[in-house]
Amino acid sequence: MPKTKYIHGFLSGDFVRATFPKGKYKGTHIGFVAARSSGYFDIKNNTGGVVASGNARFCEIIEGFSGYIYSKTLAIPPPVF
Repeated sequence: MPKTKYIHGFLSGDFVRATFPKGKYKGTHIGFVAARSSGYFDIKNNTGGVVASGNARFCEIIEGFSGYIYSKTLAIPPPVF
């Protein structure tokens, strides 16, 4: 059990962008983080499935976890005729 809530500056539930340069999860992934005290994270998508797993140094916070649930869908603009 970690002694602090924050692990390497991240909190479980933060909305992050992770860019992994190599390995199984190579590429850019966006989702919610599940932080581990070891510094490794799971990135989860809208449905809760794990999209990627990796080190904290490849992640950057888009939006911090505030306790509120925000819409997870992208707004699609109406078609222009």
